[in-house]
Amino acid sequence: MPVFFVPSAASPEQAEEIYNGFVKATGGTLAHPTARLFRIAFPYERHSCIMEVGAEPVFWPDKVGPVLAIIETTTVIRVHTQRSVLAGDRIFVAPDKVAERVYFDGFRP
Repeated sequence: MPVFFVPSAASPEQAEEIYNGFVKATGGTLAHPTARLFRIAFPYERHSCIMEVGAEPVFWPDKVGPVLAIIETTTVIRVHTQRSVLAGDRIFVAPDKVAERVYFDGFRP
């Protein structure tokens, strides 16, 4: 499992700060307060879409830049990408639609 990071963060402290900002922006109650998602996979238009922190989404129809954070609340998973930060585009995934969850090392539900 990968060690927790946020793309472009200059230090672990800055990564924590940025991640906590995404949590606050997402709103809602975290599904697993001690868990941090690294990758999710879910069905999307006859494919298995993969969203992985630090990488461009696979089988997503739009170019949204790399995934910066994946935040799971009790009602929705919100994927923060470079484009969502700059342009406000949002990617929401229903938690029950996720076929695979991979967590950062040290962060488990």
